[in-house]
Amino acid sequence: MLQIYFTLFILLHVNTMCQGEPLKSPNESYDYALSQVHMIPLINLKRISVENLRTYANVLSKRLKHVQLAVKQSEQLLKLLDRNIDDNLMHRVKMLRHIRKDWPEYLKLLKKPMGSKEIAQSIELLDQQPTSTDFVETLSAIYKLQIVYNLKPSEMVKGTLRGKKYNVKDWSVDECLMLGLFNQYQRKYDKSEHWFRLALNYFKSYPRPKELALKLFKLDHILELLAQANKELGRYSEAKKYAKELLSLQPNHTYIRNLLLKLDDFEKIPPPLPEVANDYEHQKDICSREYSKFTSKTELSMSWKANLRSVPEFLSETEVETLKFVAKSRLKRDENLSWNCSCKIAELSGQALNIVRVVNQRIAEFTGLEWNGDDGFKVVNYGISGNYNPDETEGSTNDHKANLSDVEQGGEIVFPALNTKFQPEEGTMLFWLSSGKSVLHHQCPLLAGNMWCKCWRYCK
Repeated sequence: MLQIYFTLFILLHVNTMCQGEPLKSPNESYDYALSQVHMIPLINLKRISVENLRTYANVLSKRLKHVQLAVKQSEQLLKLLDRNIDDNLMHRVKMLRHIRKDWPEYLKLLKKPMGSKEIAQSIELLDQQPTSTDFVETLSAIYKLQIVYNLKPSEMVKGTLRGKKYNVKDWSVDECLMLGLFNQYQRKYDKSEHWFRLALNYFKSYPRPKELALKLFKLDHILELLAQANKELGRYSEAKKYAKELLSLQPNHTYIRNLLLKLDDFEKIPPPLPEVANDYEHQKDICSREYSKFTSKTELSMSWKANLRSVPEFLSETEVETLKFVAKSRLKRDENLSWNCSCKIAELSGQALNIVRVVNQRIAEFTGLEWNGDDGFKVVNYGISGNYNPDETEGSTNDHKANLSDVEQGGEIVFPALNTKFQPEEGTMLFWLSSGKSVLHHQCPLLAGNMWCKCWRYCK
């Protein structure tokens, strides 16, 4: 089992073993998982990489044509010499000329560097690849979505999220294994076992088995992981099934032989099962409930409790795009935010930006609250499973959020005590003003889409 986790460690730190000097250390991050804006450069990197590989393939193809021509010429001469070397003077001369003149050219052909430009660019691209921190943050984000929304691995690999099918290519053996390993590390053995079974099915049904030889993970790795996951779940007969299949491939596998002996003992006297991790259970409880959708009727019925108001088209399309434009270059990771936050934040100043003063003035006129022309606010861009709950346990007396984008799935603002949720819509402002009483609210993780919002807290 140590070999499997060592393999995971290697995968997470592979960028440290590449040629060239990495732009980021393994413990740093490009924040690819924290912000959709910062995910966009990856698409461009992928595009450059594909074109670079295509160019390299053309270089190899041209070289191969030259080599094939040399092989053809040599084979033709060899056939002639095999038949006529003893009685044909011209064939002897042809052989001498071929060895004397053509062989050095063949050597030059073999020694000539190929694709040095493409190799250099590939090294440069590796320096910009996601770091191990980016990779772990991405796996953590998928793990959170899976727990909070109770997503099934068999549906996720097909691009189905909460019943909605997305047009994406099925995940491969690699994705299934990595998510399985992450769930196993988090002691979510039921989910890890599901991911490993998917990986095993994909592996065994793969239409081009020879390609699997290039994979870092092998069939014996998957079987070992399945045996381990089933053991932790108390499914000892299933664990033995996978262990025996592995032994049929590797009869001298010491760890599995010892595991089989333990499994026999566990079937006779089952040991206590390991405690299951309860990550994100609070968030799951909030976001998986059924709530009334926020409408004008619910707004009226709740006005006496929290003065909860939704104002469509509070911001114009031009104002929305302006706020996103000025925020993009200012987005930063906030290391002080709680685990409830997965996003990047831009602090916009009222002193420096006219758009901030315009929006603040409109908010003041609408709410009747005091307003300082220099006041700023935050613009937030969400990443994978993004949400922004900086201090949800305290609630707030006066608050608002303006949505700068529509959202495909997730990202709702939930008011548990009011039994209602608000679906983000571009340009809509949500206010809650509550005469001294705090209003507990929670934003659920973003499931699909590129979400932006503007936040400002006023607590006088």
